Amino acid sequence: MLNQTDITAMQPVSLAQLAWLLDNFPWQRQIDALHLHHSRRPNHQQFQGRTTILEMARHHMDGYGWGAIAQHLTIAPDGQIWLGRNWNLAPASAAGHNGNAVSGPLMVMLIGDFDRGNDLLAFDGEAAASANADDANTRQGNAMLRVLALLQNYFDLPLESLRFPRDLSHGSSPGSGVDYGECVQQLRKARAALRKAEKEGKGFRLLSKDLKETRMLLHTFAQSGPDQGDGADAELRENGQGARDFNRFIDAADDAERAFRGPDITPAMLDELSPYTINLTMGRFSTDGVMQTSAADVDAIFEDHLVRALQSRSSDQPLRILFYAHGGLVGEKTALLQAYQQVPWWRKNNIYPIYFIWETGLWPMFFQSLRGSRDRALAREAFTDGFVERLARGAGGPRVWQAIKSSAYTAS
Repeated sequence: MLNQTDITAMQPVSLAQLAWLLDNFPWQRQIDALHLHHSRRPNHQQFQGRTTILEMARHHMDGYGWGAIAQHLTIAPDGQIWLGRNWNLAPASAAGHNGNAVSGPLMVMLIGDFDRGNDLLAFDGEAAASANADDANTRQGNAMLRVLALLQNYFDLPLESLRFPRDLSHGSSPGSGVDYGECVQQLRKARAALRKAEKEGKGFRLLSKDLKETRMLLHTFAQSGPDQGDGADAELRENGQGARDFNRFIDAADDAERAFRGPDITPAMLDELSPYTINLTMGRFSTDGVMQTSAADVDAIFEDHLVRALQSRSSDQPLRILFYAHGGLVGEKTALLQAYQQVPWWRKNNIYPIYFIWETGLWPMFFQSLRGSRDRALAREAFTDGFVERLARGAGGPRVWQAIKSSAYTAS
C-alpha cells in the first residue's frame, strides 16, 4: 500500500532537477544498463497526469504484491519526467535481468502503447539539447532521448547499455513500433548534443529558486520504498491479467472526482458484479439507481454463485467469505467501481466478497461546491476542518448523516 512518503516522492522533475538529483543521490547500486519499457496500458488517451501515475503504483503494489512502482523513471506523453522507484532498489523489469541491491539496471517507462498501429513515438537526437525544438509529436520521444543520454553520460555507459525488454524476456516492450537500431542512432546524436551543450555552458543547470524544493524532494525520494527490491524474477506482464487489471484501475481512478461527474459503469460491469453485490436504498433492496437488487438476486448469491465458487476451489484451500459494507459518505457509483476493482484480488486469494452498496453519499455535493476552488488550484489538503464543517452544515450534512445512520439500522 502506498504511504505518504511514496506519494510525495513520485513528483515530476525537470531535466535540470534530474541532473542535480543524479549528482546528489546517495547511491548504493552501480548502474550498468538502462531498460526501456512502454506501459501499453495506460496508453496516451488514458493518461490523466498524477492520478494515473499513482494508480499505476497502486496497481504494481496491490496487483503484483511489490513494494513499490516497477520503474525508476516515467516519461509521460507530454514529455514530463516523473520519479518512481527508489534508485537504490532493483526494478521489476525483466525476470533474470533486474540485478540486485549492489548493481543492475535503471528502468525507464514510457506512457503509451507503441506497438504498431497505436500511439506514436517520434524523436530527433539532434534536437535533444533543447526542449524548445519539440513539437507535439516529438515531445515524449525527445524527452526520452534526453533522459537516456543524460543517464548514459552520467554513468559513463556505452550506447549498447540500452536494453529493450523484448530482447530479454516476454512481450514487445517498448513496443513493436520502436526500432532498436534507430533508437540507438538517435541516442548517439543526443549524447553528442548534450556534451556539446555542456562544453558551451548551456547544459542543464538548476536555478537557485528551485534548489530548496529539489533538496526536499531528494530527502523524501531517498527514503521512499521498501528496504529491499522485489527479487530477480519480478516482471511486468504486458498481456493477460496484468493489462486487464490495470484497466480496472483506470476506470476507478480519482473516485471522488468522478463521484459528481458520473463515472461510466457498463452493463457488462454490472453483470460481473451481480454475484458479489447487494444494493440497498434506505435499508431495503434497491429498485432504481445504477444497480438494482431483488430477493431473488440475493438467493442466487448464496444458492448458486457461492456454491459454484466452493466447488471450483482447490480441495486443500478453504473458501472464506467477506462481508464488506462501505462508508455512508461513499456514493453508489464510487462504491460499485471500488468493488469492481477489488473483486478479482479477493477471488484470487480464495475469498468470496459480498458487498453491501448504499445509495447514499455526501461527497458529491462537497466536490460540486468546491469545483471553483479546484480550478483556482486550491489544494484539497488546504481545506480546514472549520471550512468543511461549515460547508457540510450548509449542504444539509446533519440530515444526510441521520439518513445514512437510519439506512444502516434498517438494513441490519
